Amino acid sequence: MQLTKSILALAALAVAAFAADIDWTSQPTLDCAKANWPAIKAKADPMLPMAGAILTPAQVAALSSLLGGATTLPANPSDAFLRALPNAIPVSLLNTLSGALIDSCLATHTVAPPASSAPPASSAPPASSAPPASSAPPASSAPPASSAAPTEPPAYSSVVPTPEPAKCIPRH
Repeated sequence: MQLTKSILALAALAVAAFAADIDWTSQPTLDCAKANWPAIKAKADPMLPMAGAILTPAQVAALSSLLGGATTLPANPSDAFLRALPNAIPVSLLNTLSGALIDSCLATHTVAPPASSAPPASSAPPASSAPPASSAPPASSAPPASSAAPTEPPAYSSVVPTPEPAKCIPRH
């Protein structure tokens, strides 16, 4: 049983070398990690007892400190916990455990525009009187409504192409 767990841990580390990098400091990533935390926790908790075999002594100490003596990840992690997690668990291993979930979430994650942004032009009150059709607009008129409207924020994605794994050649 222990040999099987060790083999699985080594396989996870090998796969982690080819995993796409996820920026664990960005707010969209933290939001997606929280949204998918039950699934991430379910994958990670069984591996925590093997931390000593997988992680460096410094990482084991950082993980122990981060968990505060617990043997499983917290049910509801804070942003501070998630930002500290890559210091305790290598990013490549985090990406292996949660990369597909986070990348899927980031592909559809949008950020609301800041509260200080100008309202869209369509919500502006209508003018009380229209100028005569023959008169030209004043030189200081506002820009067209299309340039005043806030733009849609770009979708966040951390998908990075990864190299093809080496092909194994059987021995004869």
